[in-house]
Amino acid sequence: MSDFAAFPIWEFALDEEDVPGRDETWVRPINSKIVPKGAYDLFVAATFTTASGRKLDGCLIVNTAGESVEIGEGIVLGRLGYRAVPRKSENKEAIEERKRFVALLGQSASKVFPIHYKLQVVIEGEESPREGIIA
Repeated sequence: MSDFAAFPIWEFALDEEDVPGRDETWVRPINSKIVPKGAYDLFVAATFTTASGRKLDGCLIVNTAGESVEIGEGIVLGRLGYRAVPRKSENKEAIEERKRFVALLGQSASKVFPIHYKLQVVIEGEESPREGIIA
């Protein structure tokens, strides 16, 4: 998480794909404390709080290229490793992923979900960091 403390916004370095050892998954920090408009798939530092009050550090995928801001997948980083925060779904695979996530936290599902999130930085044109719920 120290990388996100220093640089809370990261982008895919698609223009560096031809550099040896890099591919379409390579990311780089944006030297800004404001999420810019007109960007796709930014990794933005966030804090997640479980239903029981446990704090988890991570990031959210944020798109600002369209008419409205899209908040995508949440990712928890740190002692749990790199773990997607699974959203509620009827899909069998998603249900199993959610069970694994809850088991990693060592609590019941009712103590984990819903999870509240808060971005660590503001989105351009907004006055406070975006907040929301992952049910």
